[in-house]
Amino acid sequence: MFSTTITSLEANLQGLRDFVTFVEPAISAHTKSVLKKHRDEVRPILDAIIQHADAETKKSSVSYAEGNSANTPSRIVTVEEVDGEWRLKLNAQQNKAFGEFIEGYSKSERRFRHLYEGSLMTLTSNVEWFFSRLLHICYTANPGSIIPKEKVFSFEDLKRLSNFEDATISYIERRIEDVLRSGFKDWIEHLKSHMKLSMSYIDSSLPKLTETFERRNLIIHNQGMVNNIYLANTVHPVNSAPKIGDKVQVTKEYLEERITLYEINCILIGAEIWKKLEPNSNDRGHTLIESSYEAMKQNRWEVSKAVSFFVMNDKALEERAQLVGKMNYWLSKKRLNEWKDIEEDSRKEDMSARDRLFQLAWFALHDNLEDFFALLPAAMKGGQVDYEMLTEYPIFSEVRKDDRFKNAVTKLKPRPKRSKVKV
Repeated sequence: MFSTTITSLEANLQGLRDFVTFVEPAISAHTKSVLKKHRDEVRPILDAIIQHADAETKKSSVSYAEGNSANTPSRIVTVEEVDGEWRLKLNAQQNKAFGEFIEGYSKSERRFRHLYEGSLMTLTSNVEWFFSRLLHICYTANPGSIIPKEKVFSFEDLKRLSNFEDATISYIERRIEDVLRSGFKDWIEHLKSHMKLSMSYIDSSLPKLTETFERRNLIIHNQGMVNNIYLANTVHPVNSAPKIGDKVQVTKEYLEERITLYEINCILIGAEIWKKLEPNSNDRGHTLIESSYEAMKQNRWEVSKAVSFFVMNDKALEERAQLVGKMNYWLSKKRLNEWKDIEEDSRKEDMSARDRLFQLAWFALHDNLEDFFALLPAAMKGGQVDYEMLTEYPIFSEVRKDDRFKNAVTKLKPRPKRSKVKV
């Protein structure tokens, strides 16, 4: 249940990223085609506007011609003073080109806005689905904790329900709907109290996570205009707090940040509940290590850092899984230029009795290439590392640039493609 729920969320969020990545170039390409079509007519108009914005250039009449095109009427722009106002004087060809240019640019802006706003809707829908699944798991595991002693079913309900199991399912679904009608912050408080969770990792992100849903609500219900409800439910720095009537935007940067924040915190919430309900499940380690590995391959180091930190500190997992988590956590810190934070602790780690895979990973992390290549033949011969591991695991990225590495891996033959590399 937990593994499927977590991996499904990750797949959905990655699908959302891919969708945005695929659509953005199409919008940009259309915009460029419009700009290119009217480039010759529009460029001198824009340059004339920029030049005329400087008060020192204002004259009773200013003509601008691009390059050596002074004799081409469509390339000449005149700025004149009419009744005390400065106006562009465009010929019919220029006026048409400029109008089409502005219309094309406006359409492009709207398309990008719809893309990012629509993607925000998809993001929040996926998060809501994820919390619904978690609540189903929690309530099903302990239905007695949510079903009150007083009567909760009407006579019509009883006629519809055939047995106690149906009644339980019906009440769980009704209870989940009640919880999800509240705000994101309330979902967190409900899980904390119902499951007795600490969830300290979410504290720093909670204001942004809450604001995301409130922004979604503004876009759906108030055309993106800030209202009292939004201000009451969100927290902003004093110097940048929005005002009633301001219009909120969803930019590419905003969307990317929120996808990552939700990915990190949803995985950690799922992992913490999983640990609470199934403390000895080894599948938890495999699932989370796979999550961090996929994040590392895509250079999403904040995600891999957070998930790997959870794994390395989950003492209910096998020691090997914890050590994999530690190696991946160190690598994530190194890629995020935070190596100084953990370098001393990593150097103190005694690797002498560890599997050769972990010794090689430790050497690679510390750029100890001599010891790495001295140990590599024995590790390959003993089967501690294989072709896929050496050529795909991100921890060996720097080592792969060395000629000695290329010579070594030629001795290994790629195996039939397996699902994913697991350490």
